[in-house]
Amino acid sequence: MNKIINIKQINWNNENKGICSFELKINTLKTEYSNSIYLLHRAFVIRHLKNRTIKASTKTRAEVSGGGKKPWKQKKTGRARAGSTRSPLWKGGGVIFGPKPRFIEKKINQKEWNLALKLCLLKKSDRMIIVEDFVQNFQTQAKTKLLYNALKRWNINLEKKILIVIENSNHNIFLSSRNIKNVELINANNLNLKALLSAYTIILTPKALEVIDQTYQGTTYENPI
Repeated sequence: MNKIINIKQINWNNENKGICSFELKINTLKTEYSNSIYLLHRAFVIRHLKNRTIKASTKTRAEVSGGGKKPWKQKKTGRARAGSTRSPLWKGGGVIFGPKPRFIEKKINQKEWNLALKLCLLKKSDRMIIVEDFVQNFQTQAKTKLLYNALKRWNINLEKKILIVIENSNHNIFLSSRNIKNVELINANNLNLKALLSAYTIILTPKALEVIDQTYQGTTYENPI
């Protein structure tokens, strides 16, 4: 059974355009709290912390310098037997099971990643708004003030993280948004959990919603973007 999320829709002048219903192709069992939290955590850790290089390094007894000679004879000294000063028991000796430089790589299946994104969209649906003719206002100009005033007009909390999702790259929107604190711009076909989870408000364009549907749910449209 699929899940339907209802998203508030407005135009550039903050006039209410009703509710947009968006169907998420997701199994009901997958939305249970324990299942969804586990998958979201796993996807976040793997995608955003997946590639790490550990540089810490210690020397084993084979790598420590010195110690080739037996410190003292085996018997009749009253001391414990010792064969090398490189023993881990000695000060300055080698380290047992110490860290070594290594590269950590993790993987997640594409279906799992898409499901995690859809679960995140489901949980953030009450924080989403769709703005009509958003991109059209930046076709000929790039003005930070234009976007800033629009966010205030839409009653967006500027003190918290704002994520703007557009259908494809737009240089004017990028220039307009980069100097506004707490605003992040992202393409609909390049969603990531870190941006979605940290955002307090998510602003989408109607075409961005179609791109999300095509990219992560395999839906086709008569006039694809």
